[in-house]
Amino acid sequence: MAHTVKNRLDHPGWWGNDWISVLTKKWQYSSLTDPNDRQLTTWPKADDAAFEECLTIAERVVTGTYNSPLKGIDSYYDDSLQGDARPKWAREHPERFVGTIGRLNFYNMDCDVEDPVVQLKHTEA
Repeated sequence: MAHTVKNRLDHPGWWGNDWISVLTKKWQYSSLTDPNDRQLTTWPKADDAAFEECLTIAERVVTGTYNSPLKGIDSYYDDSLQGDARPKWAREHPERFVGTIGRLNFYNMDCDVEDPVVQLKHTEA
C-alpha cells in the first residue's frame, strides 16, 4: 500500500502533489480520511508490533530502499469488497489490474507503465 502513495507522489495530479496531500485526499485512504472508518480512531494501539512494521516499511519506501513488488501501482481495494461493492474504477477498468498481495488488489490507474497488466497473485503480507 505504501507504494501506491509513493507512485502517486511521483505522478502528481488530482490525488495530490506531496506526502500529506496524497495521504489526506478525501476518500483515497479511508483509514485516514473516512470519519466512519473505525480504524481512524482505534488504530494503532500502543506498542502494536504491526504498526511498528508499517512505520519501518513506510520509512524504507520514503528513502527508496524498498522497491515495489508490483510495477506502477497507484490504487487498490480490499477483498472484502466484492461485486458491485468494488470501486467503480476497478469494475470499469479490469485491464489495469496489476496484482494481488494478501487481501489487497492493486491497479495502475494512470497507466504510466508500458504494460500495467501483470496478473500476479502474491501471498506476501
